[in-house]
Amino acid sequence: MSDQLAGLVPPLDDETNTGFHLKHTGPAPLTDGNAGTHGFECVACQDSNLDDLLIVRTFTNSTVAVVLHQVPQFAGRIQVKVSIIPPSGWSCLTDCNFDFVEEIAVDGLSQIEASGPNHQVIRGGLTTHPLGTSATPETLNLAREFAWMYKLVTGNGISYNDFSLPYGGKFDLANGYAEGDDHQGHRRGTQFDINSQDLGRKSIDCLNDQSLRYALAIIGASARGSICHATGAYHVQF
Repeated sequence: MSDQLAGLVPPLDDETNTGFHLKHTGPAPLTDGNAGTHGFECVACQDSNLDDLLIVRTFTNSTVAVVLHQVPQFAGRIQVKVSIIPPSGWSCLTDCNFDFVEEIAVDGLSQIEASGPNHQVIRGGLTTHPLGTSATPETLNLAREFAWMYKLVTGNGISYNDFSLPYGGKFDLANGYAEGDDHQGHRRGTQFDINSQDLGRKSIDCLNDQSLRYALAIIGASARGSICHATGAYHVQF
C-alpha cells in the first residue's frame, strides 16, 4: 500500500525533445487534458489530485500502480518524476524517488523523398515544421503508388504537402500547438496532403477532379477519411 505521486516535466526547448516543433509560442504540450482524468489513464489506482494537470496522485493497495500516458497526445522526450511515500512502518527497499526520460513516438515512421519520379514535396510552414513528411512504410508506398497512377492518368506529377512529424503526435497548422480543423489526422503517419496544383501547374479541384478521385480509388484511399481543406489541399487517409 503506497501513496504515489507521478508527474511529467516539460521538455527542454529542443527539436527532439519537443517532437520536432520549432519556434513555437508557449511550452510544448505534455497532454491534451482529455486523456484520462488529468491527461493520464491510471490503472489499478485512482487519481485523487485535483490541482495539477500534469501530476497524478495515487493511492493503491496493490504492489504496482500503472500510470499510462496516451500516445500520441504528445511526441518527443518527456521527463517523468515519481515519488513513493510508504505507509507508516514501511520503507522503500531502494530509492523512493525515480527520475527518468521517456521517448514518446509512433513506431516505424520515415520520410518520403523530397523529389521522386512522379512526385515532389512542396510545403510551407518550414520555420515551425521543417520535418513534416514522415509516415508509415505502407502510407509512403501508397503515396508513391498514387503519384505513379496520377501521372499515368494526367501526364503530370503530383505535389505533396504535409505528412506527419518524425515522431508522430501533434502537428499544428500555426505556431501554438493547436492543430485546428482536420490537421489532427496527421498524428499517426497514415495521412498526407495533396497540394491544389500538380507539377504540370494544373489546378486540382479536390471535390470534383475526376482524375484525382480515380487515382485515389485505385489505391484504396478512404472516401470518408479524405477531406478537402479550406485551402484547396486534399487530405488523404488510408
